[in-house]
Amino acid sequence: FTGLEKLSSYYVDNANLVMRLSGKQGAGQIESFIQRLGGNWNAQTLTWNNSGEISNTGFISEKYEHSESSSGRELVWDLQAMQYDEKRKLVRGWIDEPENNYGLALLPVSPSTAFRIFDNSPALEISLRRQI
Repeated sequence: FTGLEKLSSYYVDNANLVMRLSGKQGAGQIESFIQRLGGNWNAQTLTWNNSGEISNTGFISEKYEHSESSSGRELVWDLQAMQYDEKRKLVRGWIDEPENNYGLALLPVSPSTAFRIFDNSPALEISLRRQI
């Protein structure tokens, strides 16, 4: 997510990552979490083996059930629950230090042969208020 440094004069009230499910393989519930990436990666050559460094800080767990009828369902992760460092929430850290914003990884808690397919347009929704 680029351009966040333009928001430096605002407080971040809420921040959500929104992704839309578009398909699945396998049934049942999958527990997943989001974790910060800690290094550069290239979307053109990305594979699991070269996906970059996963940060040890800032994750949230989400459980969701994807049934046959839930294609198009939006999944929302509360990014305000994620810490950037000991003093700042994730999005505030990205605003203050955009050079350290390498993105997020959506990972399963446990290995599984089931997987979910998401549209390729995740959205970052941020509610702001101006600092006075």
